[in-house]
Amino acid sequence: MSLMVHHFRKEFQYLRLRWFAFLGLLGLDLVVNLEWVMPLRVGVEVPGWLAYIPTLLMLAGFSLMGSAPEDKPGSDRSFISTRPLPMRSYWMARIALWLGLVVVPVMLQNAIYLLLSHRPAWEVCTGALWKGMKTIGLTAWVLPMTALWRRGEFWLAFGCLAAGLFLVDRVAEFAALKWLYTSVIYRPNDVGLAVAEMMFAAGVFWMAWRHQSGCVRTFRRRVGVMMGLATVCLILGRFWPWNDEDRPHNQKRVNELAPSLEVNIDLGRLQFTSFADDQQRRLYLPIRTQTADPRVSVVLRPQSSVTTQGERASRAASDYWLRSRSFNLQPFSKTLMNPDRVLRDLFPKGTLFTASLEYSDWSRLVDESTCLGKFDPPFPDPAKTLRITTDYEVDWFQREIALDLPLEAGAQGESDGDEVRILQVHQNQNESGAASLGGVSVELHVSTRHQPAGPMNGTTMLLYSPERRLVWLEPVFQKHQLMRGNEAGWSRHAVHLGWRNVLNFADGEDAGVDVTKLRLMMLRSRFLGTTEWTWKSPDIRLADHPSRNEAPRLWKQEIYSGREVKAFQERLATLKAPTAESSEAEARRYLYDLLATVTITGAQNKHAAQKDMGEAFRPLMQHYLPLMLALPESLWPGWNNYPPRSLLNEYLGDAQKDMAIDLTLKNTVLADTIVRKGWSEEARRLQPRLLSLPRLPSGIDVLMLKWGDKASLEKLMDELRHKDSLNGYAGLDKFAEMRPRLEALARESIAQEIPVLRNGNHWTAYEYKYAAEYGSSEALEMSLRWMGLGGDVPSRNSSMPTVHLLKADGSELWDAEVDVEKQWPRYRHLHASDFEYLPEQRSWRLRKP
Repeated sequence: MSLMVHHFRKEFQYLRLRWFAFLGLLGLDLVVNLEWVMPLRVGVEVPGWLAYIPTLLMLAGFSLMGSAPEDKPGSDRSFISTRPLPMRSYWMARIALWLGLVVVPVMLQNAIYLLLSHRPAWEVCTGALWKGMKTIGLTAWVLPMTALWRRGEFWLAFGCLAAGLFLVDRVAEFAALKWLYTSVIYRPNDVGLAVAEMMFAAGVFWMAWRHQSGCVRTFRRRVGVMMGLATVCLILGRFWPWNDEDRPHNQKRVNELAPSLEVNIDLGRLQFTSFADDQQRRLYLPIRTQTADPRVSVVLRPQSSVTTQGERASRAASDYWLRSRSFNLQPFSKTLMNPDRVLRDLFPKGTLFTASLEYSDWSRLVDESTCLGKFDPPFPDPAKTLRITTDYEVDWFQREIALDLPLEAGAQGESDGDEVRILQVHQNQNESGAASLGGVSVELHVSTRHQPAGPMNGTTMLLYSPERRLVWLEPVFQKHQLMRGNEAGWSRHAVHLGWRNVLNFADGEDAGVDVTKLRLMMLRSRFLGTTEWTWKSPDIRLADHPSRNEAPRLWKQEIYSGREVKAFQERLATLKAPTAESSEAEARRYLYDLLATVTITGAQNKHAAQKDMGEAFRPLMQHYLPLMLALPESLWPGWNNYPPRSLLNEYLGDAQKDMAIDLTLKNTVLADTIVRKGWSEEARRLQPRLLSLPRLPSGIDVLMLKWGDKASLEKLMDELRHKDSLNGYAGLDKFAEMRPRLEALARESIAQEIPVLRNGNHWTAYEYKYAAEYGSSEALEMSLRWMGLGGDVPSRNSSMPTVHLLKADGSELWDAEVDVEKQWPRYRHLHASDFEYLPEQRSWRLRKP
């Protein structure tokens, strides 16, 4: 023991100046994290060198792992071998130096920081222990390096190690993106990294022991072995296969809710083309789920699926990025930033929601489909029935309003490891402090407890106006200052958040909002636990589910914007129209070039181009009508009353009647022509096939409405429930017996939706429109408030529920001669009580002029 103490003192004398510098850096880091100097404040610039304090601490800690030059066992001029000091005493002294000079001071500094941050005793102890474990894992591998490398070799070996690990890490990231379709660096697993660090340290200790035992290796050999160890440990840490799940918050509650889970899978929306397309080898559909607790939602992760067709069954494992939660980017967005019924029910009835950004995270994964099954070669026969059995892991999440603060300076609150304090509130300012009418911004001091379980438990900030009954789901801008105490278990940072059009509308009208009544809310999503669930499909015939999407086509080029007609004429002049003597190959080539010209120039819906377009398609109609009739509906340009569709009435005669009827299921453009020609009854032979299809082809409804029998109407009513198209309301409304069911369906549809202004909200807007037009005063009230925000929409792709409204004299309330921007303000001061419902017209009329 005396020899160990003697050597400890000798080494300490050599390292004492470095240690005092290390303690000084620890003290500086402590006072900066506690904000005793340079307190956090948005808009106050902090020195950039603060970001390098952790790096300096790490380098200073590594410097304390060195040894006196004459005492390095790995040195070729080592003096220690001539002294009466056993290696056991030497290493005990080295370990004591490592723990006493590096690990313990770091743990004490972390404990003092948490204690002075007024954290409870259990957090202080846990945080200090966690910091100690991190420090040990980060520095333990450096300890035996003095026994492994000769004088001058250490830094060269260290450089080779750093460069090699960087290269291996990049290769691992590329491999994960290419074959696993995910990233391995966005969420490192704490347990995996700790085990990998310990394994690497143990490996370096083993190398040092072998080296000191006389197994002298060349420098290149030692570097190669060390790089091999580092590579294995890095891959293990990045792709850690165990303990990659978040710690369940309440698995018992999940087990209670699991039996009542409802999963609604609408197979009618299934679309299939062929297995030649790689995307068609996985079946995806949007699903609806409901739990017994309105605050709880679920995410289904497919693990594997079994496809059974006849006597043959094949199993296919789901892609790794789908079945693993740790590499799946979807759950966090799906459960936290998802405008669904769970979010809607957290606020009073009648609340309207709005995103603030055109490409909002609140729109990114809305209506995201779930994988129902995967097919591996050899593929099943699409023309025969099959069954799919898929095993899922179900992740359960609970959303709640964790904090609800008045928007006033000094307001603060804490909830389960998240503390928010409002520093200052600004009115009518933008992010740079310049005047911005209607804007509101707030400076926050946010402190968060470290969650080693992972980021599945997420939070986001909402702004709620009870006066306007409006929730802003996200700020227009947010600025963050450098986070402090990030690795200490209790991090601090300042945030500047801002929203626009809060106190005023976009056109400047005062919204009548009292800032003190605004509420700043923290929405939290908490991971409750996981259960298993198995889906067993009914008999499915993939051939009965053809794609109803548009066929691949060339898209309009913006270079022709403003000169579509002229560009069409110029390109058309380069084409040679086919004659009766032309070959079919020439006609096909002309048809392809013509369709490309029409689509690229965007002239298909330009009235000035219709004459030229009609003349361009006429030779095909005259001489190659079967070629045109076989063209899929999605490739026919223009509207029904524009060429080439309008030419069908001219060139389709009784001689082509049977051919046209037979081709209608493939080319539904013909359905409208069949009705106009009076061939509806002859086409009734298609009815049994149409009624047997899981879904109707797009555009066939005009023919079934013409038949008007009970079976056809029931099929169209069932089609309307799938929500692929809402145009069916107008057609079915012509039948008096269907109106009560349409009214019930319209009211039922909005009960499943959340009214939100965001990119791509077309379906929700149309559902509120039809619910209002079918007599729902609740839907009308919401639609009026929604339309009143027409000038404040975050995206050009945000739709409005434009309900059919009339003035007291019966004229249209919407004035087509007035600019759209001037239309919206008139709806802000109207309420459902100001209107009376006219059921025959499916509209609402003002009671007073």
